[in-house]
Amino acid sequence: MKSWIALVAAAVLLGACGDDGGTTVELDDTDSLSEVSLDVGDQLSVSLEANPTTGYSWDLGPLPDGLQLVSSDFEEPGGSLVGAPGMQLFVFDVVGLGSGILRLEYVRVFDDPVIAEKIVEYVLTIDGD
Repeated sequence: MKSWIALVAAAVLLGACGDDGGTTVELDDTDSLSEVSLDVGDQLSVSLEANPTTGYSWDLGPLPDGLQLVSSDFEEPGGSLVGAPGMQLFVFDVVGLGSGILRLEYVRVFDDPVIAEKIVEYVLTIDGD
């Protein structure tokens, strides 16, 4: 009997930790300067072409309130082309209310001074769900 109660309690707790109904909003460089509306519980995915073999990568500026970085990964290009660009992928959780500009700069961090080759910005507004 005790194990059955424990099983039911575990199922209820897991259900409470499940999907909160948020959506994933996907952006790329063509969306730069767009106004993006998000809700708490959403996820934001930004995918940008990058070529780290040239020394360049995307650098994040300060995050707007309500946004939390979950991961930053590089996806290798398909095929066998040496030096071909891949995609740098940033994933964010929308964890609170806020607004601001999400800014990413394509830079070589070892340059002195560091000068952005490209800049993308997204104007974010985060509301409750």
